[in-house]
Amino acid sequence: MNPLTFAPPTRSISRMVQPTLWLAGLTILTLPGQAHSQSLSTAFGNYDAFPVGSQPEAVAIGDLNNDGRNDIVLTTSASGASTNIFIFFQSAGGALTAPVGYVGGAAPTSVAIADFTGDAKNDIAVGRQSAGIRVFVQGAGGAFDGFMDYPTANARWICSADFNNDGRADLAGIGWSSQQVDVLAQTTNGTLSVFGQYSVYYSGYNDLEAGDVNNDGLSDLIVMTGQNALNQFRVLLQTNGGFSTAVPYDLGASELAGGVGVGDLSGDGRNDVAMSSGGNRPNSKMTFFNQQLDGTLLRGVTTNSYDIPGAVVVADIDLNGRADVLTLHEGWQRLGVYFQTAPGGFETEKLFVIPYASLYNTHGLVVGDVNGDRMPDVAIADYNNGLVVLTNRLPPPPPPLRLTTMSLSNGIARFMLTGPVGSNCVVQVSSNLASWLPLLTNTIPAGGSLLVSDAGTINRPRGFYRAAFQAAGGDTFNDYFSNRTAIASSGGTVLGSNTGATKETGEPNHGASTGGKSVWWTWTAPASGIATVSLDGSSFDTLLGVYQGSAVGSLTLTAQDDDGGEGLRSRVVFNTTAGSVYQIAVDGFGGQSGNIQLTVKPGVLNDAFADRLQMTGASDIVVGSNVGATRQTGEPYHWPTTGGASVWWSWQAPLSGTVTLSTAGSSFDTILAAYTGNSVTGLTLIANNDDSVDVTSQISFFATAGTVYQIAVDGYSGATGAIRLSVQQ
Repeated sequence: MNPLTFAPPTRSISRMVQPTLWLAGLTILTLPGQAHSQSLSTAFGNYDAFPVGSQPEAVAIGDLNNDGRNDIVLTTSASGASTNIFIFFQSAGGALTAPVGYVGGAAPTSVAIADFTGDAKNDIAVGRQSAGIRVFVQGAGGAFDGFMDYPTANARWICSADFNNDGRADLAGIGWSSQQVDVLAQTTNGTLSVFGQYSVYYSGYNDLEAGDVNNDGLSDLIVMTGQNALNQFRVLLQTNGGFSTAVPYDLGASELAGGVGVGDLSGDGRNDVAMSSGGNRPNSKMTFFNQQLDGTLLRGVTTNSYDIPGAVVVADIDLNGRADVLTLHEGWQRLGVYFQTAPGGFETEKLFVIPYASLYNTHGLVVGDVNGDRMPDVAIADYNNGLVVLTNRLPPPPPPLRLTTMSLSNGIARFMLTGPVGSNCVVQVSSNLASWLPLLTNTIPAGGSLLVSDAGTINRPRGFYRAAFQAAGGDTFNDYFSNRTAIASSGGTVLGSNTGATKETGEPNHGASTGGKSVWWTWTAPASGIATVSLDGSSFDTLLGVYQGSAVGSLTLTAQDDDGGEGLRSRVVFNTTAGSVYQIAVDGFGGQSGNIQLTVKPGVLNDAFADRLQMTGASDIVVGSNVGATRQTGEPYHWPTTGGASVWWSWQAPLSGTVTLSTAGSSFDTILAAYTGNSVTGLTLIANNDDSVDVTSQISFFATAGTVYQIAVDGYSGATGAIRLSVQQ
């Protein structure tokens, strides 16, 4: 089951989830199905080759006769009066029929499928190098006898998307080395006209792709240069009425690129860029450029690639809701697939046999279901063998869980839960999309549907419902590492539960303790600095671990804690790197479980007096940091005329008697002070100290039962670092 995020209709919806109904402030959602368990190494078997008599260049997949089935169009390097466009229609039984040929004139080296005439039927556009773009218009029964020519010198590689935000399909094209991209926009009368021409460097065996790579909802252009060893690709961001100046990206080293693809490679809902490069092994590689919160791309994971990786496509091959990366290995008879099995976590490249070809057009690889079994297949334009098709042999995943047919009567919401018979599932409800409570845990009965009722609807101003598959037992969505739930980069507090959760094979101990009921979150740091993760407010004795890595069995520990927060709750403070992804595990000491309150904050939690954290009981030890902390307006000096980086705690004396507070074990020269009072400008000093043990601090005073004491930890001359604060009465 994938981690899911939801929002009301006035906000954006995760790309994997679509709202199905909105009624009287209630939202129910359609969720993805389960991933299958068959080995991914068997995804593709033997290939099928369909010779066409001339050398193929490019290939595309789409419905070309309006029958609801995907077809294939292949272009070849033949020119003049020769047939150089071949359409393979998919029959009702899922087989490809003998190709229907058309004459494209000058050799078409690129092809795109979209509705270029505004008649709700797919047309075929072919890029004919310097001879321009020819659009074949779909007629009755899938005939493409009519065409329209559009002159442009930049049509060696073309791509299609909405490039002026009017809802219609447009075209963009580049040449061999003209260093210009031409954009042709579809007009209201179903023709194309020049929308703009934009400068961008490229030369050689280039690539041109489209996708939203700054998360503004507009299609951008990605231009890869094939014969320049630096600044291997450039991005032109779509603006309101055009495209911005090209922004270069590189590998940080001098090497040639092979191809680029666009898709979500980190599981955060934003499009990233994958690029192959390096030529022969051991230099051959695949590099991911991950989209950041500010819309830029940051060079991230680089992984080995078999040998001479070329054309790249990003697509979900196993239908687990995560984008995979495919590449063709030129001269090595292999298709390579990197399967994304967890958000941002890819398996080692898996290789599948294809026929020999020493070179592929960067637009010679495409993915789509071409046999009607719902699973994505691979089509290749192979200059030696014609059209090459690898059929996906993975079984289709079970149908998804669906919440449908909502009604509201007498304050009770009712709806149907449908899904695979026998599947264990859980339904949860929320009024704010942050705190989720279990509503129903059950097995889908015979017939595939279950009536769900919520009598608590009348007590909520609005309601959101979600459902997911679960292994067994509990009501946790994020029991498994692969199903970890994302927390916004800006941080915040989320509620959850580890009731019924389990510990996975290969999972590390969290907080240096065995635990046994862990749940997972994931968080991407918005900036370099420090971050605090706290479980204060949770209902049980917690364990906490923060890691980096993409597989549960190979995580690198960043920070962990048992009882460093309030009472028996956990808290960690750790250094962060901008754009880095941190995996957060919450477990229960000795297998305890209950309600979880998880707070993630860039920086320190308790810089301000109003945000002071709690210490509890006659004996407590907490951890923290004052890195990045400040001194507030009106805040007293906690030691005469020095300090400036204070953080705050609050402690209520459970009984009367002497209490000792100490910062022994902290990593810097501390100042410690205790006060009474309820505002930072109205405090009464009880005791303070600079150096007691080495450069750490200690104070003792008589505490009165029930009195609340405000505790400040600061650094001498503004010193900062890790804090260990203890109270003992």
